[in-house]
Amino acid sequence: MRPLHLAFAWHLHQPYYKDDLAGTYLLPWVRLRSTKDYHKMAALLDSYPRVRQTFNLVPSLLAQIEDYSRETGAGPDQDLFWSLSRKPATDLTAEERAFVLRWMRESPRFLRVQASPRYCELAGRAETDAFTTGEIRDLQVWYNLAGATRPGSTATPPLGAEVPRPRLHGRRTRRRSSRPSSGCCGASSPTTRSWPRAARRADVLPLLPPILPLVANLESAREAQPDVQLPERPFAHRDDALRQIEAGRAESERLTGVRPRGMWPSELAVGEDVASIAVEAGVDWFISDEAVLGRSLGVYLGRDGRAGCISRTCCTSPGASSATAAP
Repeated sequence: MRPLHLAFAWHLHQPYYKDDLAGTYLLPWVRLRSTKDYHKMAALLDSYPRVRQTFNLVPSLLAQIEDYSRETGAGPDQDLFWSLSRKPATDLTAEERAFVLRWMRESPRFLRVQASPRYCELAGRAETDAFTTGEIRDLQVWYNLAGATRPGSTATPPLGAEVPRPRLHGRRTRRRSSRPSSGCCGASSPTTRSWPRAARRADVLPLLPPILPLVANLESAREAQPDVQLPERPFAHRDDALRQIEAGRAESERLTGVRPRGMWPSELAVGEDVASIAVEAGVDWFISDEAVLGRSLGVYLGRDGRAGCISRTCCTSPGASSATAAP
């Protein structure tokens, strides 16, 4: 039997959630994912130096991790969800209570919710149900625990020590549940030991990142969807698309000390314009979807191994804004 050659590419992507004018993070995903997922992936890779993988470290994600990890960076007062989860339930305004019930009561379908019977119980109730102050407090705690703790993990003792308890009424418990978030963001920081090693096998993404074919020329959307409705006013800014790639590479190099060689285009959207821009920016390679490649070659690249000729108007790749793959 011939050996199977696989290329592992991990897409670690978060858009920019910070309102720079207000100095506030409007969504908590960088903090929670860094605590639970990103730190663990970097640590695992560091333990297996012979395993070669590619990490797509989005510059906007790395910049936010750096902000959380700095001593003078983002803290509870600069993170909307973090701040409300630490505020005593008895002091919440009616608007803040409604916010907790709407946004910290996640779907019971999520595995992170199912890992806690108490959280699953509260999440399964209707938003219009009457919630006691103690139940609101439990939601504040379990939202952070579920988002920052891997089920069965003992990697973060301050969190793991709280998980088995069925109810978590108490200000001290609430504060302990959110305290490790900033610490693990620091451990996930691109300036620590693990991520620079991962970055040696990393590619780059446009800085923020936009859909590059649409920035270069909005009309390119018709290649994937000929009947798409577009604004009457033309939009084509190839120089902006090039600047996004160059700025993304520069930011990645600043944060990791490694200059990326390849690129994961936003939403895997590629096109002739993007290919030429990537070459101009000095990108060696980039990744896209097999259906986009199939449209470019005029063949159907199915997962069952069969191939056949197709027209240029079928086999559209969802989310792809161009039908042409990179050379």
